[in-house]
Amino acid sequence: MKRAAHYCRDLRGILGILACTAILWSCDDPSYLVSLPIQYDVRLASDIQPDPAYSSTVDQLPRFRQLTLPEYPRLARQAGIDGQVTVSVLVSSGGSALAVSVFQTSGWSSLDKGALLAATKCTFYPARTNSRTVEARVVFTFEYFLD
Repeated sequence: MKRAAHYCRDLRGILGILACTAILWSCDDPSYLVSLPIQYDVRLASDIQPDPAYSSTVDQLPRFRQLTLPEYPRLARQAGIDGQVTVSVLVSSGGSALAVSVFQTSGWSSLDKGALLAATKCTFYPARTNSRTVEARVVFTFEYFLD
């Protein structure tokens, strides 16, 4: 009885190998069967713009001193999720992010949370009005994309 079970298991393994071999032989280009690592990246998709929800008049908008890009969430990457998140940032007169919120969501909380965390870590050259540094609220967009 044990011998029959071993033969069945071995036979299933051999049939599986033969089936895979037959599929490979029948393909013109079997390279698509190989699981390649997913190529991904995050980039800044827009320049800093004034936040349209707030009226402010500044002579010069804040600029990035240090841009921190978000990490691509592993589960979102594996699920093939990509998108854009626009964040609103209140930049202090000293150049730090005082308040950060999602201006336009990607539709995926993991991407939105990553963008918020990255935006809080960014530092800026502050906005200027009449040669003085002032607070300003701005928006910019992070794009998560898969190749």
